[in-house]
Amino acid sequence: MAFRCGDNAWPRDLATYRRDLARLGTRYPVFGPSMANFNPCAFWPVSRDNTPPLASNRAPAALVVAALRDASVPPANSIATARAITGSRLVTVDKQTHVPLLSGQANACMTDMVTAYLVHGHLPKQNTAC
Repeated sequence: MAFRCGDNAWPRDLATYRRDLARLGTRYPVFGPSMANFNPCAFWPVSRDNTPPLASNRAPAALVVAALRDASVPPANSIATARAITGSRLVTVDKQTHVPLLSGQANACMTDMVTAYLVHGHLPKQNTAC
């Protein structure tokens, strides 16, 4: 919980969790309720946004891999991460899973791109929907 709650400020308003439960519980019935439910993070002491600054964009380009129907990491977060690191690419797969490559939910397109990145450091020329 320390890692999850300390990552950033969480909503403190119970109405936010009620709305999220109704929306995400229907859309993602397996993990939506557990991810959107009221939890200790609402009371966790966080005084500021803990997002690390990318000063002068010194971070090397990265390959960001995401499932479009991941209840744990919304696609907007993956898109924002790829945009925040200059030169990065986003590769998505239309699956309801978390960590598609490790869960066995990636297809050949995603697997080939991840392999090219890890073995040779090659990024795709553009963001790719697999």
